[in-house]
Amino acid sequence: MKTPRRRSREVAFQYLYHQGAQPVSMGPSLIEELHSYYDHFEVPEELRSFASELIVGSLQNLEAIDSKITTLAKNWRIDRIAEVDRCLLRLSLYEIDYLDDIPTSVTMDEAIEIAKQFGTAESPSFINGILDAASKERNS
Repeated sequence: MKTPRRRSREVAFQYLYHQGAQPVSMGPSLIEELHSYYDHFEVPEELRSFASELIVGSLQNLEAIDSKITTLAKNWRIDRIAEVDRCLLRLSLYEIDYLDDIPTSVTMDEAIEIAKQFGTAESPSFINGILDAASKERNS
């Protein structure tokens, strides 16, 4: 059975994936768009708060997170990383770098499970490698 946090992560991932490369405006219009998205896909109320925190935080820190992905994914340009993997990395690195109350191991496990569900056969090991490097960097 999936925990509410896992389901919230999936909602956040799906929103970012849905958004794709489209520009996102921050502020009230983003909040309105999220509410509309949640209503359209019938996202339960108990999942919306954490999903919103992940989405807004990832988007607000997108430049720094993408820079980190570029640094950690040696020999990979960010635009060459599969969209599923890129979205999961953005959410997970936001959690690792900005949400101190969530253990890194939990974030990594959740990301790998979501990668298994939505990514390719290579996604879980790719995600694990990047997040493991981020974890080691953070702890050094």
